[in-house]
Amino acid sequence: MMENRNVPRTVLCSLRALLARLALLGMLFLLAGTAQAQSVCAEVKIEIRQTVTLERQAFDATLKIRNGLSLPVEAIKVELRFTDANGVSIPATNNPGDTAARFFFREDGMVDIVGTLDGTATVAAQKTGEAHWLIIPSANAGGVTPDGVAYRVGAKITYRLGEETKTVDVTPDTITVRPQPKIRLDYFLPGPVYGDDPFTPAVEPMLPFTLGVRVWNYGYGRVAKLGIESGQPKIVENRQGLLVDFRILDGFVDAAPAQPSLALDFAAIEAAAARMGRWNMTASLSGRFDEFKATIRHADELGGELTALIRSDDIATHKLIRDVRVDLPGRDGVRDYLAYQNFGDVPKLFESDGGLAPANLGATPVVVAVASLSGGGNTRELSIDAAPDNFVYSRIADPFDGAMTTVRAVREDGRRLAAENAWFSRERNAGGDQWLYYLNLFDHHGAAVGSQGRVRYTLTTDAIAEAPGSLSGQVFEDLDADGLRDAGEPAMSEVEVTLGEAAGPTAALARTRRTDSLGRFVFDALPPGDYSLTVAALAGYSDGQHRAGSAGGEVDGATIRSIHLAAAQEAVGYSFAKSLTPDDKIVTDQSVEVVIAETEHVVGRPFDVIVYAYDPKATRARVELLLPTGAELSEPVVAQDGSTFDGYGTWLTTPPANGRSVLRFKLMLRGSGATTLTATITPVSSNVVDLQLHNNRVDYPLSATAAAPFELELAALPAAPRVLVLLACAGGTSSQSALPAKNLCGTERLQGFAALLAEAGVEHKIAQSDGEFRTELRSGHWNTYWIASGAAAAMSAATNLELAQALLREEWLIADQPRGNPASAAGAVQQLEQYIPVTFIGGLPLAPGGSVTVAESSYLPAGTLQVYGERHGYAIEAPLGGPLGTFDNGATAITQVNRTLLFGFDLYAALQGNPAYRQALWPKLFAATRPPLPTAFPADVLADVQIRLKALTAAVPLTLRAETQQDAHLQSPQPLPGEQGDGFASWSLTVPAGAERTFRLGLRPGLVDAGSALQATARNSSEPAAVPKSATLAVPVVSLDTLAQRVRQGLALGGQPQSLLADFDRAMQHRVTGLLDSAIAKLLAVSDAVDTDWRDNGNFATPLAKDFGLLIQALQRESYRLMLECEGVPTSDAPAGKARKTSCPPPGGASAARGGG
Repeated sequence: MMENRNVPRTVLCSLRALLARLALLGMLFLLAGTAQAQSVCAEVKIEIRQTVTLERQAFDATLKIRNGLSLPVEAIKVELRFTDANGVSIPATNNPGDTAARFFFREDGMVDIVGTLDGTATVAAQKTGEAHWLIIPSANAGGVTPDGVAYRVGAKITYRLGEETKTVDVTPDTITVRPQPKIRLDYFLPGPVYGDDPFTPAVEPMLPFTLGVRVWNYGYGRVAKLGIESGQPKIVENRQGLLVDFRILDGFVDAAPAQPSLALDFAAIEAAAARMGRWNMTASLSGRFDEFKATIRHADELGGELTALIRSDDIATHKLIRDVRVDLPGRDGVRDYLAYQNFGDVPKLFESDGGLAPANLGATPVVVAVASLSGGGNTRELSIDAAPDNFVYSRIADPFDGAMTTVRAVREDGRRLAAENAWFSRERNAGGDQWLYYLNLFDHHGAAVGSQGRVRYTLTTDAIAEAPGSLSGQVFEDLDADGLRDAGEPAMSEVEVTLGEAAGPTAALARTRRTDSLGRFVFDALPPGDYSLTVAALAGYSDGQHRAGSAGGEVDGATIRSIHLAAAQEAVGYSFAKSLTPDDKIVTDQSVEVVIAETEHVVGRPFDVIVYAYDPKATRARVELLLPTGAELSEPVVAQDGSTFDGYGTWLTTPPANGRSVLRFKLMLRGSGATTLTATITPVSSNVVDLQLHNNRVDYPLSATAAAPFELELAALPAAPRVLVLLACAGGTSSQSALPAKNLCGTERLQGFAALLAEAGVEHKIAQSDGEFRTELRSGHWNTYWIASGAAAAMSAATNLELAQALLREEWLIADQPRGNPASAAGAVQQLEQYIPVTFIGGLPLAPGGSVTVAESSYLPAGTLQVYGERHGYAIEAPLGGPLGTFDNGATAITQVNRTLLFGFDLYAALQGNPAYRQALWPKLFAATRPPLPTAFPADVLADVQIRLKALTAAVPLTLRAETQQDAHLQSPQPLPGEQGDGFASWSLTVPAGAERTFRLGLRPGLVDAGSALQATARNSSEPAAVPKSATLAVPVVSLDTLAQRVRQGLALGGQPQSLLADFDRAMQHRVTGLLDSAIAKLLAVSDAVDTDWRDNGNFATPLAKDFGLLIQALQRESYRLMLECEGVPTSDAPAGKARKTSCPPPGGASAARGGG
């Protein structure tokens, strides 16, 4: 027996060296000498390696081959097959370089299968083989709507049993790929940084600077548990042997400190949201960064570039000006980055919760404002050019030449700027021998601020020469004895750190602090001076490689001496490392993962759970499961030898070094509502240390609902037949040899047509003039057109052309006796015949009481019809169609050509006298001519939707609500709802036990490619506390602009002449300028020049032909909307009497919907 299961799971994608050589930093030092000496330039390159980890959606495909025979199953070959929900093949690959594929897959372990599944595998007799594949979707596979995209995964299995080779097609399972996140990483580094100045005798303190990152999820799906772990800077090139050092001291996520300091945990980031990360760095010497590069490498074992959620071009570097804070109303208060984009010279603002537009890569332009200063003393007035409703940045020479350290800015309207937004700065001159000092200001003001084009600020400055400072740092357990606190290395609390005495006025400040729960200590309110820090001895621990912080110092045993603290300096980064004695630890990275295929759980119904344990060092691990309250665990299966499970919650296992241990069981929830399944992995031996604690625990959210007494389904349907009839005359009446002469447009005939179509049960409208018919044709509402006997003579050339385009987009035409009006305009009728296309071969003699024999076909039922009046014959090309009925003299009476049913007689008159045939005709005719369900719906064109409710075991009183999303509208709900608005409809009803109720409605999507959606929610109205059932239908949409691009490209690839392409471009330009009728006319002329092949060779199904028809429809619909807004014409989908808008063109203008084509 063979079975296939596709189990969705969340995989922790630890993409090793995902940001390998992330930052290649060139640091250029300009060293100035005396007047006789030349400046010296030293260049140092450093590298920072970082690893990004994130959770993403993946699937575990499981294949079991149960061999209960006495013979082995040999030569097994498995080919995975991927299709969309409609069965269309989808590209999938195990080659990470194949970026055109939708899925990446790889074998992920086998049990009791020997060999490989390429035709050499074997399952022994009386054994059950099991194979797994890891399936990872590409970044675009999940679409853009919350419900995602459904796919089907199956397999073709070939094997040999004895001498016989067999093939089995495994029934595909459905998987749903949720919308995927897309991550952009923007990195920020300042130009100048400050440490010791090698050209002065004093030793200047190191001033921390920011290495920043913005993590922006610009995709449509949420990213969970994203983290960035950074290594310390490493010098990779130092040709002059410069004595310089770089260090990362600590880190922050938004405004919160990171623990440990080098690993930033961004947790979850929703779609269209961003979070900010920062590392504080120091350089031992002053200099500047001249170059900053970032590169990315993806793990091939997880799909490489194919499945990457961070593309190579989604990582960028920028020159940081300042951490500023946008303090506009509604902002999050997190500091933002003011930077020169891509190390250029144009400042941009990178926010955490504003300006996140993909079009500008999330960078908001900043106006560089010209500034001037006035006044004297410590209070000055700064005046800048006004730039209302823009961010502005201004830098001006510091009038105090660095003597002041702080500045407070108050705008003329009384608003005090955030402290981060007004500051002093300094940098070296071009020669490198002196400092240049600047005053900086960043702001955003409205139009009400500023007079005569200037905005004024009052600046108050202070020189805090003797302001107190602080010393801070941490104590931690250094598991790998490298002196650096890595992810997973624990903080040490309650450790004494003593501030040492020094000569001078600081002697009285000697004191001791104990570290807090995060291992941190701080000594504040310290005047400038020299200090030392000493860490206390701890039993069982020895001192490791301690490190001085940003104010310098020398390590001497358990003490860091000679710390020179400047005025107002906040010295950070003093680090004391403790190591166990003796050091015989095994350092590893154990992790645990929980996989649950089912996303919806019902109380009392068991579901499968898989737990994976990993350890690259293959040490013994304990996995503890904390089950939800009242949950029952059953049927546990452990796949590895040496693993034990107690049946309740403790699993002991030794994961293989290059694989994983597997525990499978069934879980049944006993209560409804939200709950959690927790799995935690820890080393069994005390000699094993796990450094990466972020992946040691999984809290898997679960929820269960009580078994619902009803079912709810929501689906898009092929469009229901909506029939538009042209019943018009160019003048005159028809001579009927077997019936009295009657007017083809008379009231009796009009009422008769309406009765026939009402009997057919289809939505319909009868137009009595060419103008009315063409207006309705442009509405996009109708999909089947009936040109009644003789009405073709009333059709204009423009209407004929627009009708021809409707056939290209898979709509249908019923034409009966186009030449039925003796006063017909031969030109109009011939044009219609040309577009079908058929050739008229003349009238046929008919005796009264003649008949037509109709053959059974996909379009018409078999039968005999009595016909009246003239009979007309047509000739067609064989590939385009064929006869469906014959006159009693053997001539062809009914013909199907492309998407036209052509009758050589008055169909209305024939049907009037044959009610029995009509009953068989209507369902068959309108089912066969129903347009197929499109893969994407044209924007603003009606889509048909059905909702189905079924009561299961008892009658259920229900409230059903259908509601649109993404700028869509509801139309024509059936049955009529109890309540209805533009975007919703609701019904209240009781569904009998075992019965079904269906609801149909039209959904008119929005105008853009993003798509639309409809949500249906049903709830048991007798149980208000019961959880409702919901279903969401995503409606993919193709916009007018996208259609125009596809048609233009198709024409160019088809080798059409440049003159015709220029006509197409002029047509689309007319559309942009509002000349819609002119645009339609020009496009029709282009179509008329190229669609001979579509008509005469039967190539109606080509993508270009269909797109052309849809493009014409989109323009028609746009023209129709303008008519509704500007002319107040009553239509099939809008009320009458709309007032003319002031922005409308004058009546009869070039954009009016009426008039010539």
